Amino acid sequence: MEEKIGDILNNFDFEMVHKAMIALEWNWYLGIGGEGISSVGALHKAARELLSEAWMKKTTISSGGFSAEYYDGDLILRFILEEWFSE
Repeated sequence: MEEKIGDILNNFDFEMVHKAMIALEWNWYLGIGGEGISSVGALHKAARELLSEAWMKKTTISSGGFSAEYYDGDLILRFILEEWFSE
C-alpha cells in the first residue's frame, strides 16, 4: 500500500491543483483560522489520508475536490473540478 501511495504522491501534480484553486478562489476550511486556499503541503497530506482510507475500506473517498479510488488492487487519485451524471 505505502509503495502505491508514494508513487501517486510523487507523480501527482499538486502544484497544478494549487494553481487551479488559486484561480478559482477555491477555499478549504482551515480549522480555527477559518477558510482559505490550502498550501501544497496540506493538499499532499489530505491526498495521502484519502488514499490510505480508500485502500483500507476498498472504496472511493472524496473530499475537497480530491477523489481517491481503490480499484482492483490499485489506487487512483483525481482532483475534480466539475462532474455530472444522470440516472
